[in-house]
Amino acid sequence: DNLINKLMRLTLREELSKDHFSYPNNHQLQFLILLEIKSGVGFSYDNTHVRFKIDLPIEAKITDGFIDGSTHSSKQTNGTWQYAHCHEICFEIPENHDIDENVRVYFEVISIDSWKRERLLGNACLDIKLMSQLVETTLTCLKIANNNNFYDKLEAFLVGGRREINLEEFFGSKENSLLNRYGSSTERSGELDIKCQVVQQHRPQIIQLAGGPNAKKHGKFRANVITIEELLSSYQRARERLEDIVNLKY
Repeated sequence: DNLINKLMRLTLREELSKDHFSYPNNHQLQFLILLEIKSGVGFSYDNTHVRFKIDLPIEAKITDGFIDGSTHSSKQTNGTWQYAHCHEICFEIPENHDIDENVRVYFEVISIDSWKRERLLGNACLDIKLMSQLVETTLTCLKIANNNNFYDKLEAFLVGGRREINLEEFFGSKENSLLNRYGSSTERSGELDIKCQVVQQHRPQIIQLAGGPNAKKHGKFRANVITIEELLSSYQRARERLEDIVNLKY
């Protein structure tokens, strides 16, 4: 009977000691961005989809997910294109990083017809602050205004007329005060409904005062930085000693 109880305690102790959750490395901040492209309105062509690219801080290290993606194609229904596309990316940055630097997401709205002709209908940009938050917003899509030219419109209708655009320069580089290299020659071309949630996780330093709460008054203040692993390990050892002393049963 005692042997069975001891085996049960050892089995339960092993299960309790397992790590059932993930957490960032020491001195790292971990962010999970959940991005949902909900719908769009106001575009000039049907059968649209949205391509996007996420611009992370230079010191970010991706632990899960991708920096780009695309929605499925959507047909217009009651003046709205429904996408309902979800994307997530998880990354770590050093805890001493300037978190005032935003994550920037660039969007391209593209139409493809039955002849596989691509037409760029507009671009949009979303700045995401590195903090725990839930944001729902409507982005205005822009496109180059010289498409008002008759020949440009004819080209877009006949052959598609999609042009590659440097989105960082189009919306203004983070290091450059210039709005975009196209000046003010842009026009509004539609809207995107976006939902974004940011989850932040980190391991704060635990400060232990050696000598008790009054040690600082007597000049004996000493701060020991303890990691989460050390704290959990100490708890586990204390629990094992307590079990051996009081012979806990489960």
